[in-house]
Amino acid sequence: MKNEEVHCGGTLTWREFKKYNFYARRKLFTITSISFFFILFLIYIILFHKILISFTMAAAFALVLWILITIIFPLKVRNEYSSNQLIKQEIQYDVNKDEVVQTRGKSKTFFKWEDFISAYEHKDMFQIHVSKNQAVVLPKRFFKNDDVISDFRRLISTSMPKKKVHLSKNGEVG
Repeated sequence: MKNEEVHCGGTLTWREFKKYNFYARRKLFTITSISFFFILFLIYIILFHKILISFTMAAAFALVLWILITIIFPLKVRNEYSSNQLIKQEIQYDVNKDEVVQTRGKSKTFFKWEDFISAYEHKDMFQIHVSKNQAVVLPKRFFKNDDVISDFRRLISTSMPKKKVHLSKNGEVG
């Protein structure tokens, strides 16, 4: 390993916070929309006994649900970002094989690697989940260069169980 410790940090922007929330919720939104479509399709098949009408109506209402989600969700995320002053503060991370230390002002939070339930890499950020709804979000711009990103990727890979880690081999993740 090139470096046993990685230092990075910065301030999370609104755009990054929105993208993190999109990554975290897209599976839920997809499952919800598809389930809604199939439930409506079954209801309309029972009511009308016509596949084309049932399919069209179910698709139309599922589309309306999807549009509502795509309008309402960003508003909810913006309100959360606007009202939470901690999100907008500069944050520093010191990461080594034993722990992740998060420093914000005079406050320090220590995470042992065992505290994390999963780690994901996207093309523009890392998410290391502490719970289903809470994650340490590290945009790749927080890192000094690509070598530091590679060192960070190696630290995650060697410090967490493989089944919990979802990283790219070359940084090209969608």
